[in-house]
Amino acid sequence: MERRPRIRDQKCVAFTCVWISGINSAVAVALSPALPGMATELDAGKNGQLLAQMIQTLPAIGMMLGAAFAGYFSERLGRRAVLLLAVALFTLSGAVCFIAPDLTTLVISRAVQGVVAGVMLTTSYAIVAEYFSGPAQLRMLGFCGGAGAFSSILILFAAGPMVDLFGWRSVFLLFLLAAVAMPFAFAGMHPGLPQTGARAQLSWRPILALWPVWLLQILFTIAMFMSVIQVPFLASAKGIASGSMISVLVATTSVSATFVAIFHGAIRRFLDVQGMFVLMSLAFGAGLLVCGIAGSLPLFLFGAVMLGVGAGSVEPTIMSRAFARTPELLHDRVAGAAIATLYAGQFLNPIVVHPVTAIGGIEYAARMIGLVYLAAALLFLARGFTYARRRVPA
Repeated sequence: MERRPRIRDQKCVAFTCVWISGINSAVAVALSPALPGMATELDAGKNGQLLAQMIQTLPAIGMMLGAAFAGYFSERLGRRAVLLLAVALFTLSGAVCFIAPDLTTLVISRAVQGVVAGVMLTTSYAIVAEYFSGPAQLRMLGFCGGAGAFSSILILFAAGPMVDLFGWRSVFLLFLLAAVAMPFAFAGMHPGLPQTGARAQLSWRPILALWPVWLLQILFTIAMFMSVIQVPFLASAKGIASGSMISVLVATTSVSATFVAIFHGAIRRFLDVQGMFVLMSLAFGAGLLVCGIAGSLPLFLFGAVMLGVGAGSVEPTIMSRAFARTPELLHDRVAGAAIATLYAGQFLNPIVVHPVTAIGGIEYAARMIGLVYLAAALLFLARGFTYARRRVPA
């Protein structure tokens, strides 16, 4: 039988999960200031921009695969062993990307990086659900989301000057910081193996029943990743070419997301899940519309802040909803499904945005996609009013 987590364990586990959430943001964010330089070096004719974006989002496929299988391995090897192995491979993949001699090596390394990143994040969220419950769990989910957003700020401010001084490959050195979590994970966590008889109760049916939640997450994360994938090119279209300034713009979204995620527990005292859907749709829609029409840097920054309000709300809202509707025994699989759909949105972002950009440019795409999310906010609001009226007795 597993021993119950102790207070000392909770502190070590809290640090481990927050650190893992933070360093995972490097997978997508660290490359944002490097995209223009990468596109130039990889130069595939007129498709250099798309190629660079696909290399940035390629790990999303691996993250979906890693997230899907993380629960399977955790159920058999234990969460601690799986997490430690994933962190070690994540660190190694960063080193390989840094020294990659050709495009093929870079692509393979990024794919592997995505797989182990998906395993890390999935396992860490399942650990949060194991060690924390109730309001403490909501706070921890918010802290993990906030850590991801806050580390994005630090990573961006480090990555911008690194690109300017040492070239775009240097950003992969930031991935080596993942190793910091290893001693804390080893010291604070118990193996996490389920009882033998409990495995017969494992099923995907309750997780598949949450398909509307997973679909909504994909749609929200397409907008969530607009900041790190599309804002660099949107900035370039407005005459902003400096890697450091692009870092500032993307980091502005991260600052906003950090505060929103950290205070997620407090926000949920006033907004239910339906209210959070309205808030996220409104924030993404307004943010994209403002960024698309912005003719000045202050207005662009305001749009970036609005994007952060939505970005900081997605993960804790979806994760807490899914955990609340499933038993603890299935939380490895629930976290895997949540992470897989999260990064499905990242992978789909350039695929969705590129055709709209081809019609009228990146500024046009930001405006049109923003209007779609504003329309979604109205639909969620109308649905909320309809549900409230049905609950009022005649």
